[in-house]
Amino acid sequence: MDILSIGLSGLNASRNQALTASNNLANLNTPGYRAQRANGGVSQTPGPMIPSGDASRGDEYVEGSNVDIAEEAVNLNQAVNSTRANAAVVRTGDQMLGTAIDLIG
Repeated sequence: MDILSIGLSGLNASRNQALTASNNLANLNTPGYRAQRANGGVSQTPGPMIPSGDASRGDEYVEGSNVDIAEEAVNLNQAVNSTRANAAVVRTGDQMLGTAIDLIG
């Protein structure tokens, strides 16, 4: 695997992590929503019980979202740092290839 493929693979993983964290934050107030994980998994930790607002059905409480804002903030920060690092890998690979082409002539 060449250096550009490695950097691009890392950029794709960072993008996936950022999209997953963003989706989780967007669904923070969705009752019953289970936080997704960038590796494709779903958090099995139940959310807190919250008032349903619909006592006519007999459901006084429903399971709330289990999204942890602090955890998602850390995930977004990791995605940003990973993106920067992988962009540097791509830049370095590009410079190396440019130098090799210059040497070949």
